[in-house]
Amino acid sequence: MKRKEVHLPLVMPKPKLLALTGGYRRTPVLQMGADIYCDTSLIAQIIDDIQPEPHVYPPSCDALTRLLSQWADTMLFPALSGFNFQPQGAEYFFKEMKTEQAQALIADRMAMRGGQERITYEDAHGLVVSYLNQMNQILKDNRFICGNQPSLADFSCYHPLWFTQTQVSIVSSILNDYPFVQSWYERMQSFGHGSSIIITADEAIAIALQETPQPLPKEKYIDLHAIELGSEVEIRAQSLGTESTRGKLIAANHHRFTLERSSPEVGLVHVHFPRMDFVLKKI
Repeated sequence: MKRKEVHLPLVMPKPKLLALTGGYRRTPVLQMGADIYCDTSLIAQIIDDIQPEPHVYPPSCDALTRLLSQWADTMLFPALSGFNFQPQGAEYFFKEMKTEQAQALIADRMAMRGGQERITYEDAHGLVVSYLNQMNQILKDNRFICGNQPSLADFSCYHPLWFTQTQVSIVSSILNDYPFVQSWYERMQSFGHGSSIIITADEAIAIALQETPQPLPKEKYIDLHAIELGSEVEIRAQSLGTESTRGKLIAANHHRFTLERSSPEVGLVHVHFPRMDFVLKKI
């Protein structure tokens, strides 16, 4: 798919991003005109809707893909992060950075966790061994996590392992004991990244200002919070980047929330969030 891409700072502040999202700081974010989609799980759904062949949520294993993607994001990712940044891995990762850059990155990620205690290396190591064993068993008889077709579950599992292999390769030998995981990793790696046109953050904001949000689909409002449609609300991730976004709740289905926001900088925008792993409350 053709796309435009904005490169953002690795750490906060990210004023241009927050102007579009209203506070949500994590990346990637998908912008389509004046519609802003937050979190990879929702972005993947939108891409699947636009170009369903091949599916990233295959109809034959849609529910399983969603569950395993959430597991990868909330269990596999933090376990591998704790393993990757054992003393040897941390020294390797930061060796080319200036001291102030390393300190800024560490402080940013601590703030991103919102005070949540970091898993110890020993606990992380044990979890990683367990998870890799389980993945190896799954991939013994399947080309991909959910069968013979790749899905978001594969990409969700791939990206923390990609970090291990490419950014802290000094500790990547742990994968040597899992040949089916290694073969799967090579298959995932072969997909590549496609091509994109680089634009500036100011250009992205100008696009939002010039456009109007797409009409919302005509579907039933799913209210599981006892919050009336049109209420002022705030939404945030349950963990890892818990800064909130405020706006008017204008839609909610089984998979997503949509907030309407307006500011002189970006104009009227619709900001969309997944239900899974996000917290909604009335202001």
